[in-house]
Amino acid sequence: MIEAIREIGEYTNKRSGEVNLLENFVKKIPFEKRNKNRVSIKQHIVIFNFDLNNQKIECHLEQVKEDSGKKFLWLGNNPGNKPQIFFTSDSFSFILGTSILNIKERVDLSLGSELDKIETLFFDNNDGYPIVKFEKFGCIDDETLKQFEERITKIKTDLKTGNSSNRAKAVSKRYLDELNKIVLNLLNPSISADEVAVYTLALNGTPLVNREEYRKMIYYEKLGCLFDPKNKTYKNNLTLQGNCSLCDKKKLPTSSTATNLSFKFYMTDKLGFSSDLDGKFTKNFNICKTCYTDLLAGERFIDNNLKTYLGGINCYVIPSLLFKNPKLDYVRFSEYINHKNNALSNLITLPDFEKELKEFREFEDEKNNFVVNYLFYRKGKSDFKILKLVKDVPPSRLDTIIKAQLKISSLVARNYPLQHNFLEISLRSIYYTIPIGNNDRSYSTFLNILDAIFSARSIDYLFLVKQYTEVLRIILYERGGYNIKSPRTGLELKTLQLNFALFFFKELKLLRGLSMEKYSDIESVSAEIKQFWQDTGIYDDPRKTVFLLGYMIGNIGNSQYRSGHKTKPILNKINFQGMSVQSIIRLTNDVFEKMIQYKILKYNESLFHQYKKMIDTHGQNWSLTNQENVFYILSGYSFATYQAISKGEIESQNQMKSIEGGEGYE
Repeated sequence: MIEAIREIGEYTNKRSGEVNLLENFVKKIPFEKRNKNRVSIKQHIVIFNFDLNNQKIECHLEQVKEDSGKKFLWLGNNPGNKPQIFFTSDSFSFILGTSILNIKERVDLSLGSELDKIETLFFDNNDGYPIVKFEKFGCIDDETLKQFEERITKIKTDLKTGNSSNRAKAVSKRYLDELNKIVLNLLNPSISADEVAVYTLALNGTPLVNREEYRKMIYYEKLGCLFDPKNKTYKNNLTLQGNCSLCDKKKLPTSSTATNLSFKFYMTDKLGFSSDLDGKFTKNFNICKTCYTDLLAGERFIDNNLKTYLGGINCYVIPSLLFKNPKLDYVRFSEYINHKNNALSNLITLPDFEKELKEFREFEDEKNNFVVNYLFYRKGKSDFKILKLVKDVPPSRLDTIIKAQLKISSLVARNYPLQHNFLEISLRSIYYTIPIGNNDRSYSTFLNILDAIFSARSIDYLFLVKQYTEVLRIILYERGGYNIKSPRTGLELKTLQLNFALFFFKELKLLRGLSMEKYSDIESVSAEIKQFWQDTGIYDDPRKTVFLLGYMIGNIGNSQYRSGHKTKPILNKINFQGMSVQSIIRLTNDVFEKMIQYKILKYNESLFHQYKKMIDTHGQNWSLTNQENVFYILSGYSFATYQAISKGEIESQNQMKSIEGGEGYE
C-alpha cells in the first residue's frame, strides 16, 4: 500500500512542478461540515491583519472557496508536543499564542524582524506564554473592552493556585478562549466557532503565508530537516549512503523516521521495534528524499480526495495500480473510486448507478489493472491509529457487493414499500447491525466482517445471530453507549432489517454454518408470510415454526396495543437471553390462552393448528440454538406488527428518524 501512496504522490508532484511542491501538502478546506447536531453549516476563514501603521489588528471574515486551502496554505497543525509553526491554523489559541514566537526562531532575519515588531506592538508576555493584547483589536469597542478586562481578572483570581508555569499556561488558554468568542461575536453575531474552518494572519494587508522565508522554513520542517546531517533531532535516522526501500535506488541519503508522515506505516518511537535495539531504525525501512516528498503529497491527495466513512468509521480508499499508467489522471480516477465506494456505503437506485457508471466508462475498461485498499483509522489530536487494513480488493468484488445490495433494494421497494428505505442493506447499514461500544476492540468485530465481505471469506452464521439478538436486547432495554440508536419502538423494524442483512450475506455466499433442513409448503399461511420467507431465503421448517409462534405473539401484541397497553406486555413472555425448545413449548400454552383472552383465536386457529403440528414434528430433534429461537420468534412478531401498521390496523408508535440514516414509520 505504501507503494500505491507513493505513486499517487509522484503523479501529484510531477503535475505541479518543483516550484509548487509545498502546495501539494495543502489540506482541502471543506465548504460545509456537520455540527454536533448533524446539521450542515457553511465554513468561513477569519483573517487577522496586523496593521503596523495604525497599530491595530483588523479582523475580516470570508466564506471558504475552492482555492482557500492553497491561498492560505493550510497544512494542518503539528501533532502532540511539537511546536506550532504555522500562520494558518484551525486553532485561535495557536496562531495568537505561541506560533509567532516559534516561527520567528526559525525564519531568516527579514521576516524575523517584522515578527519581532508584531510581538512588541501586539503581544504581552505572561510568564513565558505570549498572549495577544485584546485592546489592539479594532473590532472591540470600549464597553466590550471593559467587560473583557473584568472576565480576565476573574480568570486570574480563579487560577491563583498551582505552580507559576502551569498557572500561566492555564491563564493564557482561558484568556484566548474568551477572546475568540468575543471577536467572533463582534465580527458576526450569527457565526459560532463551529463555522470557522481556519484562522490566518496577515501583515499590512498581505497574507504572511505568502512570504518566501516562511515557505522555505515550512519546507525544511516538513522535509529538509529529515535529511540534514546537522539536525540533532533526526541525524540518528539519517543514512548518507543508504538504499531506498521504496524506489530501490542506492547510495543516496535516506531517512528511517516516519515522524512527518500522517499514516504511520511502521514504528519509529519504540526501542523494541528498531533493528539490534539501537533506537536508530536505519536498518528497518529507509526512504530517500524524493520518495518521502511523494509520500507526503500522496497522503495529502488521499486525505483530500479519497477519504470517506463506512458506518461510523473513518476510511481511506487507496487504489493501487498493477501496471503503471503514466497517462492516468488520478483526479478523475479518484472520482471514479468515490463513485464505486458511494454505491457501497450509500443506497442508490439501479438507474442512478448505471447512469453514473457511464460517466466513468474509461475506467471500467481498466478494472483488471488496479485493486483497492481500505485503510480504517482513528485520528486523535496527536495520534493516528490504523484500526484495519483490507488489502487488494479487486473492482469485480465491489461490483458483486453492489449487485447484491441493488437486488435487495429492488426487492424491498417492491414488496415492503412502507419502510423500504430502512430495510435496504448497504455497508453503511451493516454497521448498525453489529453492537459497537466506545472502544477499538468493539470496532474490530465490524471491521472483521467488512474484511470478510471484501475478501469473500465466510462468516459464521451463528455468530451473526448472536450479534443480532444482542442488538435487539440493546433496543429493548434501551441501553446506552452503543452505536445502536433506535428507540424501543423501533424493535420490529430493526428485526426485519436484520433478516435482510442475513439474506445479504447469503446472497454473497458468505454464510458458514447455515444448515437448511426440510422445506414444506404450508397452505394455511398467508401469501404475505410466504413472500417474506421467500424474499429473505433463510427459512426452513424449524425456523418457520418459531416464526409462526412469533407471528401469533405479534397479533396478541397488536390487540394489547389497541386495548391501551402500549408496551405490549406479551413481550415479557419472551426470554431475550435465549429460549430452549422446552421454553418454547411452555410459551405455546401462554400464547393459546392470550389469544382466547383477547378473542382473536378464531382468526388464528388454523395458524395455531399448523404451528402445533410443526412443533410436534420437529420438537423431538430440535436443531435451532436458544439464540436462534429468540431471533426467529421476534422476526415473526415483527412481521405481524409491520403488517398491522401497513394495513392501518394499528397506528405507528412513533415518528422514528434513526441516526442510522434510514427512515422509520411515517
